[in-house]
Amino acid sequence: MFGINFFFLKSLLAKEYNERTEDALNDILVTADEFIAQNLLSEGQAMQQTMWNDTMTEAILLADEMSPYQKQEIAKILSNYEREHTIAARTWLFTYPNDMCYGSDGTVCAIGESPAAQFFPEYNDSAMGKTLRGKGIATTVCTNNGRAALWQDFPTPERNGALVVELNEEALLEPVRAAIEESEDFLEVWDGSGHILSVLGAIDGTLPERQTLTGQTGWIYSIRQSSDTSGISAEYVIRMIGFWIILFAVIGMTVVPVISGWIYRPIGTLSRAVLKEPDKGNELDLVRTVYEDTVKEKRNLADKVSEMAPFVRERLYGGLLRGREYDAEYLRERLAFLESPFRMEYVFRVIMAAPENRDEPTAEEKMSSLYRYFGSGRSDDGTICREGFLTDDYILVIIMGCPKTVSVSAVKKEENRLTESLLEAYAGEKTKAKLIVSHGGSYVGIENLNYSYADAREELNYRIYNKTDSDCADRCDDSIRLRSVRVAKAAAEGDVESAKTMLGGYISDVSDPDEGMMFVDTLMGELLANGVKSDDMEKLNVCYHRMERQDTETGAEQIRRILEEAGMFAIQILSDGRQKNQNKYVIRAKEYLQEHYSDRTLSQDAVAQNLGINSAYLSRLFKEYNDTSFVNYLNGCRVSESMKMLSESSVSVEEIGFRCGFNSVQNYTRVFKKINGMTPGAYRKQMTEADPA
Repeated sequence: MFGINFFFLKSLLAKEYNERTEDALNDILVTADEFIAQNLLSEGQAMQQTMWNDTMTEAILLADEMSPYQKQEIAKILSNYEREHTIAARTWLFTYPNDMCYGSDGTVCAIGESPAAQFFPEYNDSAMGKTLRGKGIATTVCTNNGRAALWQDFPTPERNGALVVELNEEALLEPVRAAIEESEDFLEVWDGSGHILSVLGAIDGTLPERQTLTGQTGWIYSIRQSSDTSGISAEYVIRMIGFWIILFAVIGMTVVPVISGWIYRPIGTLSRAVLKEPDKGNELDLVRTVYEDTVKEKRNLADKVSEMAPFVRERLYGGLLRGREYDAEYLRERLAFLESPFRMEYVFRVIMAAPENRDEPTAEEKMSSLYRYFGSGRSDDGTICREGFLTDDYILVIIMGCPKTVSVSAVKKEENRLTESLLEAYAGEKTKAKLIVSHGGSYVGIENLNYSYADAREELNYRIYNKTDSDCADRCDDSIRLRSVRVAKAAAEGDVESAKTMLGGYISDVSDPDEGMMFVDTLMGELLANGVKSDDMEKLNVCYHRMERQDTETGAEQIRRILEEAGMFAIQILSDGRQKNQNKYVIRAKEYLQEHYSDRTLSQDAVAQNLGINSAYLSRLFKEYNDTSFVNYLNGCRVSESMKMLSESSVSVEEIGFRCGFNSVQNYTRVFKKINGMTPGAYRKQMTEADPA
């Protein structure tokens, strides 16, 4: 009976001891994880404050307008950040509007080609990311092959920029290391993909793991003890029973607390390391101070963004006018964030004004004055709003926008009033100086601004070249002729969607039979110029004669229907005539790419310009005839040529990448692996093993 009780007591004590030991080890892991997560959140707040520096904010919000001096200042700011923060090994600034990366060493390159790209899944398949969230802050921890970085976005609703810091794991984990070494335990820290980030403590690593924890950062903590404590010896139990009988009270008051203290000593050591630092005082006080500073900086940032909003809006409008495509949801959020008076679904038209003589001494001063007075505002009833900007060559561009419920006559009335005001303000009372004003068509949707801008720009150039005055009738005739030509040209080139969009904008502006007849007459001339047979003109002639018979007072809607019928017919026969040859551009583009693939500056715009067509049109043709994008096809050509060189020559991988048109070995490796599923080096090794000779 005594033996049974003895072994039962021994087993019970050993089990309880092991359970308490495992709980203690788990507490160490939890405390270490909380310390690291809090430290990284504090670092994220410091990174955010760095981005609120005036130079950094301007670089992020006005990325396309950075001067060489500003780029030098950014490098200094990033370098100072590394000196002040021991856990920062290397630092980079991302500016998303121009897809550029700026390093602390002064380097400037595309984000995808920068060293920082290795930490992001979109550029490197083996990279992983985990977002940490605290009070008023969210920061992302990125890891790749045992290296870690911290990524902090610029704190605005849209994606403008980010600060990336490669972490010095040794400095980050130093307080944890001190606690672990004092407790004589052994701690391994792994990233989420199974690569070791750091090893803390010095001990034989063959001992079994006692506890493992996946932390808030996605890192895995594995702890081992300095000795094997899997059980309690029989001698220890006998001695414990003997003293238990004699010194029960003493044991209860002294031995148990001593054992408990020995078990939990590592936790106390780590807690002291977390809560106290010699130079900084209490860690919680430091976090509180940083948070208070953050609140203040947020107010300053809001003021800064409000000041810059008009300039950023100008850049957005400029991109739309040039035909740049934006994601619809992103564009909607951006308009709201920048407090634009426009809405996505408004009807838009562009007005342009330029001095007839740009060499006139007072031209710059007068155009600046026009911009101040007419650059923004609303119609008297508040339904039509306008925004404008002044170009480098003294051309005032005004964008008018209004809900679709506003009548065409009201828009034209406001346009005429604004035109007369511009002419009167420019000329003044004692000068004969002239201002030339042109107008674009009305288009639904802000994404179609480029069509109205192209109308106005073409009309302005035409009227400047022909020295026409600002008479409304002459201006209307010129505009109709130019618009008809543009519709026919787009249809003849196969860009049917653009032709239809332009036609819809022009029709909404026409309310007079004479204007409609001029429109159809010009379309007929363009059909003949493109070699359309006379029997194909019959339906268009029917539309032309129907237009002649319309009542000028009551037939506005019917005139528009006839114009639409005539325009759609002209677009159809022009596009059908070119449909069979439409893919010639794709064939010529492919030939050009296969010949010039090694040119590292080669771009879609350059190829389109060489072919004499629009870049967006070339992009659509590529997807239609090849079921792939221009960039993917170009990368395929480059990789295909590099595969021949890898298997047939001993030239280095880096040199082959450069010869085949890639800007960096990292970009070459990423694209090669995406296409072939392996790196260039692995491919060369595979080919060498397959053909030893």
